[in-house]
Amino acid sequence: PALELLANEQFSISDLIVKNKDAKPHLKVAVLNLMPLKISTEADIIRIMSNSPLYIHLDFIYLESHTPKNTPVEHIHEFYKPFSAIKNDKYDGFIVTGAPIELLPFEEVSYWAELEGVFNWARQNVVSSLYICWGAQAALHHFHGIPKYELEKKLFGVYPHTVTDTSYPLFRGFDDIFHVPHSRHTTILREDILKHPELTIFSETDQAGIYLIADTPRKEFYITGHSEYAPMALHKEYVRDMQKGLKTVEIPYNYYPNNDPAFSIFSRGKSDNIKSLKPSEFRKLISENAIQLVDVRTPEEYQQHKIDGAQLINIYDANFENILDANLDPSIPVAVYCHSGMRSMSAAKILAKKGFTVYNLRGGMLFWK
Repeated sequence: PALELLANEQFSISDLIVKNKDAKPHLKVAVLNLMPLKISTEADIIRIMSNSPLYIHLDFIYLESHTPKNTPVEHIHEFYKPFSAIKNDKYDGFIVTGAPIELLPFEEVSYWAELEGVFNWARQNVVSSLYICWGAQAALHHFHGIPKYELEKKLFGVYPHTVTDTSYPLFRGFDDIFHVPHSRHTTILREDILKHPELTIFSETDQAGIYLIADTPRKEFYITGHSEYAPMALHKEYVRDMQKGLKTVEIPYNYYPNNDPAFSIFSRGKSDNIKSLKPSEFRKLISENAIQLVDVRTPEEYQQHKIDGAQLINIYDANFENILDANLDPSIPVAVYCHSGMRSMSAAKILAKKGFTVYNLRGGMLFWK
């Protein structure tokens, strides 16, 4: 069902999900999905993974000590694996989502014992792990004894953040100020993190507190927000809370134009110098105009299939911005593309900051025919 949602968004995922784990070089990733609306979360995770230049073998897993209330058991049994079925396997990546149980003490969560076993397994069998929202609080408590604190009111909205170390590869292509959705009733405190020298705070904000913490030697990352959320996620949550008659519901911060739910939401961080074009529009642009055409994928992807006339400037190159400066003329518009349109949008933002007029191929090579 999640793949059907993505198909309706014109996301092609046929090359992303590798059913045969022995087929082609790939990353092997497991996701422990603790969110109540599992199909939406599945779509959110897969949507972001479509940015990968590599094939991905993806396993959704479930805890056998917990029965979801909002997702049919038939769905879980058909599309998920029990943790016991994968505990002897190795993975490149592991993701633990949030869960709507923040106000419960960790030890009172019905599946806490099994979850602690999953955390310990991940340290021994996973190259890099990502913990999201409550999943981050739970893992920080388990590994480092860091407590959570109840907020006076729900933190709900889209908040600006800055990066403390822009040289770290995780933040390549980020704006100086980037926005992250938050939806939570609890928080962690800076002073508790600073007691642990093995942890590094990479991003925070005055309004929403700490956003991203890393245990870099172990390649473990903890984020307190919901960067995976689709644009309409906060709206749906707001409407759902209103329909429940919750008296403490507030309009999500910095989300609706004019702070008015009657207005449609809009995309943030897009420059007026960037335009995303459908494949037919992109083709017409590069064939009829003086354009600098740039492929920002990896050399391996470029060799397999490219648009005629494109020069390769790999966004993952450590000297990416310097190469842009050396090879492109700011007086001539630039057309950029990648596999799915996400890496090229990151490149477009960098180019726009430098004063270029940029056109991005919407959907990338997935939709180029």
